[in-house]
Amino acid sequence: MKRYMNKKLGIVLKSIAAAVSIVLLFSVNVFAGTVTATGDKETAAVGDTYTVNIVIDGAEGAAVAPDVSVHYDVNRLEFVSCTGEYGGGGGGLVTINSSNADLTFNILSGGQADVDVFATFDGDSEPQIVTATVMVDGEDTAKINENAREDTGTGIEAGTVATADGKYVSSVFADEFMPVGFSKTTVTYEEQMVEAAQFDMGGIVLLYVTDADGNNGNFDMYDQTTGELSDFLQISGIENRFIIALKAGPDVSVPDGFTKATLNWNSQTLEAYAYTGEAGDGGAASGGSDGAASGSDGAVSGGVAPVDINDFFLIYAISSEGNKGWYMYDQNEGTYQRYVQNLHTGGKGNISGSGENLISKITSPGADSEEGGVNVMLIIVIACAVLLVALIITVIIM
Repeated sequence: MKRYMNKKLGIVLKSIAAAVSIVLLFSVNVFAGTVTATGDKETAAVGDTYTVNIVIDGAEGAAVAPDVSVHYDVNRLEFVSCTGEYGGGGGGLVTINSSNADLTFNILSGGQADVDVFATFDGDSEPQIVTATVMVDGEDTAKINENAREDTGTGIEAGTVATADGKYVSSVFADEFMPVGFSKTTVTYEEQMVEAAQFDMGGIVLLYVTDADGNNGNFDMYDQTTGELSDFLQISGIENRFIIALKAGPDVSVPDGFTKATLNWNSQTLEAYAYTGEAGDGGAASGGSDGAASGSDGAVSGGVAPVDINDFFLIYAISSEGNKGWYMYDQNEGTYQRYVQNLHTGGKGNISGSGENLISKITSPGADSEEGGVNVMLIIVIACAVLLVALIITVIIM
């Protein structure tokens, strides 16, 4: 009888061990993912196009979408298009927001051209890195240009160019003045070559502007089409993220309940939009706060202190990842977060159609946040642990 009981106990314990292994395997690998990058050719010539197919597998159901970025040498490849959702494109960096995307480049130089893909999945401490490579026939002009820059810099002599409003554009500026997320390049201003700062995600060029004495230097945005200069405002956030304030063009729709206003930022004037409707009629910012501007004094937290709707402004901006859109800025705390109108109620109300008003949505964490996905996983693991204890007690009683 004792041998029979021992045998039965062994069978039950093996079953429990198998169940625990399955639970642990599920809890560890449920959000595991892989990334692949495949080029459409292995050899090419200067002037050809080169397309890389990027596939993200196993990311469905993850609490946090994978962070995928594509890096390439701008001296060898020129970004042309992407079939999926993406950000950036210029400056050698593209961020991918789709599980499958084809990136097309023009080949600029002979030699070896690499397209490196970095993918970080939820739970991974290090990114997965894959590379697509094409060997290009012809002269390696990219290497020649790199050596030339190391020897002579940009090759532009120091000087200034007068602007229409009494300022002066400096033809050169020190590298330590370079804003975060920008790289040095050269452009033509008033028929003269000058050094400029190019946004790594493309589309924005800055010129270094001073007064007549060469003092009070700062960067202005330069529109190469119209030749106009405008204020440059970069609002810093967490983890080296930031947004750059832009003017909303005629093709950009202003959300309901907001009207054009002026927001003063130190000595600059920022185009913004103030809330004019009732609190329950406005949209709400999605997710958690994207960042905080330096020097914020903070007054509102968790809905404990009274919230003044006049503290919030909508700003049209581009993020450090190259995504353009509306951002809700809290001038009291110096924080900002993405703003998305609710499409389920004809452009009015809060995201996800909840009854919360604008203020409560901004000052309270969302129910659909990353934390929610983690809690579900924790509940599953706890339930399995309780079941395991119950099985062990049953075996002991038997």
